[in-house]
Amino acid sequence: MTSCARISLASLSCALALSLLSPAASAGPNRERNKKAPVVAIFPFKVLNKEDKHQHLGEGAAEAIVNKIVNDKALRIVEESQLDKAINAIARNQSGLFEEDSYLAVGQMVDARYVVIGSVQVAGEQVALNGRLLEVETRQLLAAERVVKPFNDVLGGYDELAARLLSKMTFHLAQRVAGGDSADEIAVRQLIEEAKSYDPMFPAGTDTGGRPIAKDAAKSLAIYNKAVLRDPKNGVAQLALGHAQSRAAATLASTDPTRANNVLKDAVEHLLSATKIDGTNPFAWTELGRCHGRLGDHAQARNAFQNAIDIDNNYVAALFGMAVAQLNLGDLPAARAAALKAQQGGDTRAPDLLANIDQAIASQKSKANPTK
Repeated sequence: MTSCARISLASLSCALALSLLSPAASAGPNRERNKKAPVVAIFPFKVLNKEDKHQHLGEGAAEAIVNKIVNDKALRIVEESQLDKAINAIARNQSGLFEEDSYLAVGQMVDARYVVIGSVQVAGEQVALNGRLLEVETRQLLAAERVVKPFNDVLGGYDELAARLLSKMTFHLAQRVAGGDSADEIAVRQLIEEAKSYDPMFPAGTDTGGRPIAKDAAKSLAIYNKAVLRDPKNGVAQLALGHAQSRAAATLASTDPTRANNVLKDAVEHLLSATKIDGTNPFAWTELGRCHGRLGDHAQARNAFQNAIDIDNNYVAALFGMAVAQLNLGDLPAARAAALKAQQGGDTRAPDLLANIDQAIASQKSKANPTK
């Protein structure tokens, strides 16, 4: 990949990482705030001890968080009957305990923004309370809190854990309000950041526990796709998905050409969408041109590269692509001019391309003036 392309991807990454700095919007009366307040689904905590005498502790932890949120009035709680109905609609796994995906599925059914789950474990004279806060729309873990208290102060532990989790929820909501972004924009931004953590193209990252995240191109592609489904009008998401599909098609080309071709066509659709949403990004036009060229549509490739060059006439990757397109279309002088400019811009592939173009020019002259 050329240095110019790398710079474009770095710029994309920086744009996605911008913090939310706008002032918070003013709130209305408490009643109106509560009507519009986000919904939280709180599940009884899992008790890790098998003894019957400890089983009530899970309900106690959840009840403390419910009370904290009700008193705060910034959020709404899913009614118990509504939550029970949703739970009954979700199949339990063989162990009888809900997995994280099932909790999130229930959260979606009850239109909750957040899900709170956790566990309780008694060890000797102490009790450990672990709470986790998940955002339903992005499926992200927003917080993991742990409180350890003497068993005779378990109520104090409940209150402390509830306060911590509520603080995380209100802080996250404040960030959303301060940014002035829609829920779609924020969700897409978070999904793209998650996809990048699995995308082999980006530097390795770590999870919330500090463990390295294994690169997985297929997983990153699936998350980019989820971002586009979340907001099809988001140009960054369309570009990220289209570029990921372009790379996936290149990987498949030697083993499954038919599938590679189909993936490449999908890439063209998403890159076209990206350029329609934002026609000023030379990287998007260049990627679109590359995909058209790989599909054998060199006229469309030339048009896309020209759009990139019109935006930045020193964009090396587009100049190189233009030279290839013109060579395939038989316009050797135009191909040579573009390749020469790409070489001057530092594209290491350009000298070989120039040699091929010069050879084609020489061959053309030889046919026009055959020797005796």
